[in-house]
Order: sequence, then structure tokens, then C-alpha cells
Amino acid sequence: MRFPLPYGIGEDPHSSNSDENVLCEAGTHAWIEQNCATVPIPRLCGLGLSNGRTFTLRDNLPTLIRAEERLRRSVLPMSGYPPLGKPYLLIEYIDPSRGKSLSETWKEGRHDTELRSNFFHSLSRVILALARTPLPKIGSFTLDGDGYLILSNRLLTMQIQQLENEPIPAGLPRNLTYASVDAHICDRLAFHESRLRRQPNAIIDIPDGAY
Repeated sequence: MRFPLPYGIGEDPHSSNSDENVLCEAGTHAWIEQNCATVPIPRLCGLGLSNGRTFTLRDNLPTLIRAEERLRRSVLPMSGYPPLGKPYLLIEYIDPSRGKSLSETWKEGRHDTELRSNFFHSLSRVILALARTPLPKIGSFTLDGDGYLILSNRLLTMQIQQLENEPIPAGLPRNLTYASVDAHICDRLAFHESRLRRQPNAIIDIPDGAY
């Protein structure tokens, strides 16, 4: 189970950033599972939002279990036990016997020529697989209120929510998508300029700013 850290992604100055983070990651998982079967990723089992809504794959819930879950959710508020109320992702656990994460092996493995070559070859295949399916616009995948996958969220990056956490306005509404690369680059430069103007330690001096 994974939780976004509210203090690191601007939840206080920008309410629902945690929900946005979870929905976009879940949407990306869903799109890769549907369109890039050759890309190995952990299976997404479900997610929850701050308003108490939860989602899971239909394959995970047989008809009887779905009925039980609806009954449980209708009774739970009356029992005095509120829902979790925190956004989260429930992702398949990868046992260490199946492999280790790159962060655990990179420090030593990067010096092995064969391992490094295998890593970059695998990474290039992943990138090619992701790029094989054309998309109608630039943005992030997310899930709508009914759990359907849509490409309608701003292109969410770690840097955007980190700036909003400062708080430095990025000027990028959540429903913003782009029809061209030029428009996207212009907005990226604009929120970088916003950081330079509002972050006291953004640059040391004029030469540093020019660099």
C-alpha cells in the first residue's frame, strides 16, 4: 500500500493534490496494462481517495463480493468507523525472490558492464513500447468519477507539485492538456520563471541565473 506524502506535494496550499497524484498514477498503470503488455509493472489492485471513495478492478470482485462490499460500505458509516479518508494505492507486492528494485542494486550493479548494458537495452525497449501508441494530446492519464480511464489531466510531474508545496504557483490547472509540444514547453518555461521570481534561493547571482 502506497500513500502520497501531503507535506511533500503541496496538499495544504493546493487541496486534492494527493488525490490527483493517486489518480494519475493509477491511470498510468491502467493505460500501460491495456496498451503495453510487454512492459513489466506491478499489478494495480485498487485505490482510495480522500473522500472515502474506493476503486478496484472488476476482476477482483465477483458478483457476490460486490454485493457484500456495497452492503458493508452502507453500514460502515453508521457503525462509527469512518473510511480511511487518505488517498492510497494498493499495488501488487513483488517478492524479493522475483527481483529487487533498481534503487537497491544500482550502486554496485552500475559498475558491471554487462548488467548496465542489459539495463539500458531493457529501458530502451520500454520507451519504444510506450511510444508505439500515439496519443491525441499531451497530458496525464487519470480516472474519472466512474473509474473510467481518460487523458484529461495536466502533465503531472514531481517538480510541479514540489513547487506548489513551496508554495510557488505553477499556473497549470488540473484539466490542462496540450495539442502541441510548443504550448507545453512555453508553460514549462513560465512556471520555471515563476520559481525564479518567488523562491529566494533559486539563484545565487546573475551569472548563476544565466547558467
